[in-house]
Order: sequence, then C-alpha cells, then structure tokens
Amino acid sequence: MANKDCEDFDEDIILLTLEVISQLNQGDTLSWVGDTQDTPNIQRRGPFRAVRRIWNQDCRAITLTKINEVVKTAISIAGREPRVRSHLLSASAGLRNLKTTYESDVNFVSTINLCLEEIQSAMVYN
Repeated sequence: MANKDCEDFDEDIILLTLEVISQLNQGDTLSWVGDTQDTPNIQRRGPFRAVRRIWNQDCRAITLTKINEVVKTAISIAGREPRVRSHLLSASAGLRNLKTTYESDVNFVSTINLCLEEIQSAMVYN
C-alpha cells in the first residue's frame, strides 16, 4: 500500500472516530473493544454496561489513551484538512458530555480538560 493510501486510511479513521465522539450524550461511554479496534463504539447506559466492558476487556485507561491519540493526530492534520478541523470542533461537545459521565474520576476529567484545551488552542492558532 502506498504511503498516501496509509495517510488517507488514517485520516478516515480519525474522521470516523471524531464523528462517533461527537455523538456522545451525557452518561454514554466509549468502547474500543480492548485495544484492538480502530474506532470506538458508544455504550449507552444500561444494566449490563459494566459486564460488556469487562467482557470486551475495556477500561478507562484505554479510552483515555485512544482519545489522546485521536485528538493529537487530528490536531496535527487539521491545518491541511478542513474536514478534520470541523470534526474536531464537533467532537468537543461529545468530550464535554463524556466529562459528565466520569465526573467523579479526577484523572479522567483532567485529561479530557487538557484535550479540550489542546483543541481550543489549535483552532485559535491554526
């Protein structure tokens, strides 16, 4: 596969992931099915959410790592790709909703706050 194809594939994954994040509502969580899936799924509230997260070997640490990777990669290509820039802005709302889901987890909320600050800075300076 040519290098350009790899870049396009990565950009498509970034766009899809940002779109999924933008769809988050308060109380939703993201699942990357362990560390093997390229794009996340939204897990709505429900009695079996904890069981699904355990079954899929999913945890907050994976979610934070993946969100950080996606945001940093998106910011790095946002200057040359306007679609990524607009998806980053849309994803900010979903990240704010995710903060309310984990409001009692100071580390999670702080990491999401830093991501939101990075997005804000990138939008101002790019």
